[in-house]
Amino acid sequence: MDIGHVYLVRAEGTSLYKIGSSRRPISLRIKELNRMQQPHPVTLIHWITVPNYKNVENKLHNQYESFRRHNEWFEFDDYESVTVVMNAIEREPGDIFFAELKLIFNKLDTLKTSNPYLFSHLCELSRDNGDFTLDEALLAIQELVVSK
Repeated sequence: MDIGHVYLVRAEGTSLYKIGSSRRPISLRIKELNRMQQPHPVTLIHWITVPNYKNVENKLHNQYESFRRHNEWFEFDDYESVTVVMNAIEREPGDIFFAELKLIFNKLDTLKTSNPYLFSHLCELSRDNGDFTLDEALLAIQELVVSK
């Protein structure tokens, strides 16, 4: 199994984010990006370590296609939903997960505007609780669907 990192970096002073991957230590990759990236340095926002990391990176690229600006660069007003999804992937990286992941992608933007409290709760779970699971995310999103 090919284990590596999937990361989210931000071009400082912009709303542009790169979703990328690397097998090398993440700190080395960020240094490398900062040597290459012009005119903005990059800041690491989030990363996960997963098996089949290239597949995970490609799935994220596909899911966020509508936000793509150039190659691996995406424009987000708010990156929190991306980190929630990345955390869920890290905890349950199996291929079956991606079918359910589509539900999360489709509902997170709606959730952010229609139920900011629930969205905030999901973000907190994702950030702070190692026991956060896909089931918890799906239950929270199902609450949103039922309440509509």
